[in-house]
Amino acid sequence: MSARMKRKEPPGRATRRVLRVHLNKALAGLRNPEQPEAIHKVRREIKMLRAILRLVRTAVGRKKYRTMAAALRLAPRPLAAQRDARVISRAFETLVQPAAGPFRTLRRQLLAASLQAKHKSRDFDSASVTSDLLRKVRSELLSLRLKRLKWRELRQGLEASHGRGREAFQEATRAPTTESLHQWRKRVKDLGCQLDFLSNAWPAKTRARLVALEQLGEKLGEEHDLALLEKCMYERCESGPETIRVQELVQTRRRQLRASLRRLGARLYTAPASAVGDQVEADWKRWRES
Repeated sequence: MSARMKRKEPPGRATRRVLRVHLNKALAGLRNPEQPEAIHKVRREIKMLRAILRLVRTAVGRKKYRTMAAALRLAPRPLAAQRDARVISRAFETLVQPAAGPFRTLRRQLLAASLQAKHKSRDFDSASVTSDLLRKVRSELLSLRLKRLKWRELRQGLEASHGRGREAFQEATRAPTTESLHQWRKRVKDLGCQLDFLSNAWPAKTRARLVALEQLGEKLGEEHDLALLEKCMYERCESGPETIRVQELVQTRRRQLRASLRRLGARLYTAPASAVGDQVEADWKRWRES
């Protein structure tokens, strides 16, 4: 469950508390680096940390924000190989489940690539590198001063997130590359995490926006996972009938996803950032004053 602001809690105090909660969860997950689910949760907690920190960046101050943001940007990278191995396997099984054929040879080759990634991560001690970076963030967090944080800064952060998401959507529509779609996904995740942090009792309209962001993030995540699967097959797997068949399935599904993403994005990013800010501000203040 995500940590959220409490109804009567001062925004600055809530932000510090929630950042600590996600940071401690990330560090706890690194105690079991051999568990794929634990690594997935660590990366998720880091994403939440980055999103909430972006929300309050104007109140944090440029120097401290840059220090914390840089460490949080680097922290998940040592875990990327383990994460990629997990999602490639999941994407493959989801894709081929309804298709005819056992795909034994390709499954064996993908498993070998996954095991190689795990061994490399273990030799490198990736969990220790990530843990050191997160402890650096914790030391900065201890001196973070947010007592004067007001709704004005929160709204500014939300509108900036919406604006960055809108720009990323436009770029992904103009040139739908794996990288542009991945950047869009990060912006979608930012706004979703920020809205989730601000309240657990949004009324219908804002709740619908949050649900739509979650759906969009899931579809963008599936698209990215399929891109990783396609790349892994190209680099690690022998060409043959099984590989060709799965590549066809990947390309078909990615085309379907991109069409759906354009429709979802067009609905979410029609309103300007100021209109989104007005709606969320009205909902948040009504909740806080109830």
